[in-house]
Amino acid sequence: MKDIPSNDIAEKALLGLLLSNETSISELESQGITADHFHCHRIPFDEIATFTKNGGGDVSLLVMQAHENGTLDDIGGAHFFTSTALEGSASALLSYVQALRQTRGKRLVMQAGGKLAINPEDPEAIAQIIAGQAEIDLASNGSLASMIIERTFDISNPPSNPPPMISLGKHGLFTAGNLSALIADRKAGKSSALSAIIAAIIAPRYSQGDFLGFTAENPAGKAVVHFDTEQSPADHHALIVRALHRAGLQKPPAWFSSYSLTGLSLAERTRFVANVCDREALKHGGLQLVIVDGIADLCRDPNDQAESFDLVEHWHNFSVNHACVTLAVLHLNPGTEKSRGHLGSQLERKAETPLMIKKNAKGISTMYATHARKAHFPDSEGFSFQWSDDAQMHLSITTEERNQARDEIRRNKAADEANKIMAGLDAMSYTDLCQSIEKGAEVKERAAKNRVKEWQEMGIITKLASGLYTLKN
Repeated sequence: MKDIPSNDIAEKALLGLLLSNETSISELESQGITADHFHCHRIPFDEIATFTKNGGGDVSLLVMQAHENGTLDDIGGAHFFTSTALEGSASALLSYVQALRQTRGKRLVMQAGGKLAINPEDPEAIAQIIAGQAEIDLASNGSLASMIIERTFDISNPPSNPPPMISLGKHGLFTAGNLSALIADRKAGKSSALSAIIAAIIAPRYSQGDFLGFTAENPAGKAVVHFDTEQSPADHHALIVRALHRAGLQKPPAWFSSYSLTGLSLAERTRFVANVCDREALKHGGLQLVIVDGIADLCRDPNDQAESFDLVEHWHNFSVNHACVTLAVLHLNPGTEKSRGHLGSQLERKAETPLMIKKNAKGISTMYATHARKAHFPDSEGFSFQWSDDAQMHLSITTEERNQARDEIRRNKAADEANKIMAGLDAMSYTDLCQSIEKGAEVKERAAKNRVKEWQEMGIITKLASGLYTLKN
C-alpha cells in the first residue's frame, strides 16, 4: 500500500504557531483548516483546540490536560509541546496551509479510490474524490495567486538588495537568493577553501584567524548546512575539525551542521538533503548557507543535459525561495580547465559567482573569478594559499610571494628548455641560436627571438664580448 499523503513539517509548524500564539484556531478555520487536515499530529491539534476553547494558558497546563485525557504518551510526552513551540515561521503561514490542504485532498482521493475499487458507483466515494480534488485545486490556485502577487513589478516596492553573505577580500562573492559554485581540479585545494569558508562564518566576530581571505557573518543565526558526498567519514570529520581549529573553536555553533553522505544511494541522498534542509530551516528561522560538496553525486550522469539542467534549476530555485546561498562544489574534467559535463556548463551559467581554484607546480593554490556576475577578479589578482608544515594547514600567502614562486617556475621551465637545446654546444651567433631554438622547441622565428630575449633577462644565457651566446655558468 502506498504511503498515506501527509506533511509532518507543515503540521508541526502550524502547531508551533498555535503554541506561540502567532496564529489561532479561528484564523486556521478561516483558512479552511480543520482537525481533518492533520494526519501525523491530529491528537495534539485536538488537545490544543480544546485547550484554546477552555481559555488557554501556559503550556504546562496544556501538558496537564493531555495527561488527564490519557493522550500525553501517544503525543510523545511534554517535550513534544515544548519543542514544537519553537517551530514554524509566521511569514510562511500560507505555505503551511496550502501544504495541509494539498495532502488532505490527496488522502481523500486515495481513500475514495479504495472504495471505488470495490464499488465503482459508490456515491460517497465519488463525492469524496470531488472534495479531495477541490482541496488540491484550492491549494494550487492559492499558491499561484500568491506567486503572481509576489512577482509583479512594483515601482513603489523594490526588493531589498542584500549585502554579500561571504566575501573574498574586497569582493562580495555570494549573496542571498543566489546559487554559486566552487570549481577546482582534484587536489587543487578546494577542501581547504571550503574549510576556510566554514571557519569564517562560524568564527566569533572580529576573529583574527587566517581564513584565506574569506569574511562572513551570520547575525541572525540562521542555519548553515554542509553536505559532503565525496570524502570518507574520516576525511569529512577532519575537514570540519580543521575548520573549527581555524576558527579557534572547540565545537561548532548550534546553527551549523555537517553531514557525510557517502554510502547512500542517489535516492537516499536526495531525500536526506531535502529533509535536513527543511528541518534546519524550521529549527533556526531559515537558511543562511547550504554547501553541497560534490553536487555531481546528486545526479546519475553529469553529462545528461536534461538531468543536469533540472538539478541546477532545483538548486537555483531553492536559493531564491529560501533567500539563502547555495554553494555547489564541482571538479574540473581531468587535465582540462572545463567543469564536468552539462552539469558544469549549466552551473557556471546560472551561478552568481563561479569561484575557480588552480594549483601551480610550487603547490600554491589561487582562487579567482573571471565569469562572476558582480565580483570579477582574474588569476593575477587572485587570493593564494599554500601548505605550511609548521601550522599543519594551508595559510594565505601574499601576491608578492606568489609572483616570486610563479617567476621561479617560469625561470626553471625556461632553464630546462635552454639546457636541452644548448647543452654541449659551443658559443653560437644570434642567428644560429634562433635557428636552434626554432628546431629544438618547434616554434616560429618570432617566438625563438623572444626566447633569446627572455633567457638573457632571466640570466640563463649570456652574450660574450665576441657577440656569441652561451649558457651562463
